[in-house]
Amino acid sequence: MEKYKSIINLPHHVSTVYKPMPMINRAAQFSPFAALTGYDDAIVETSRLTDRRIELTGAEEDAISRALARLERGDVVDLTYFVPDKRKAGGRYVTEKVTVKQVVAAEGKITTSDGRSIDMQSIIDVELQTRRE
Repeated sequence: MEKYKSIINLPHHVSTVYKPMPMINRAAQFSPFAALTGYDDAIVETSRLTDRRIELTGAEEDAISRALARLERGDVVDLTYFVPDKRKAGGRYVTEKVTVKQVVAAEGKITTSDGRSIDMQSIIDVELQTRRE
């Protein structure tokens, strides 16, 4: 304290040219900032869980293949299939009620009435809801 004895009691300088900064702006100068831009996003992405793809047995694959072979245009089915994650290893399983538009066994695809194409290799369960009439 001895070092600042000569200036400690001097009056606070107030500019005659500039008006005082509002307290909110003054406080913003000292607010935290993101020194590592994108770090929070990377942490969230890393902590996001994905499922592993289930490996079916030969008997399970045969049962699904037979069920898919019986599908016809207009059938409504519940399909459970694997959707790979676009950003990291793994993915998630989705169960959806879809209307079959076309089964293309040569390409291994099922086309739905809403225009989506589902890879037959990713399907782990098929349940027929209604047969077309």
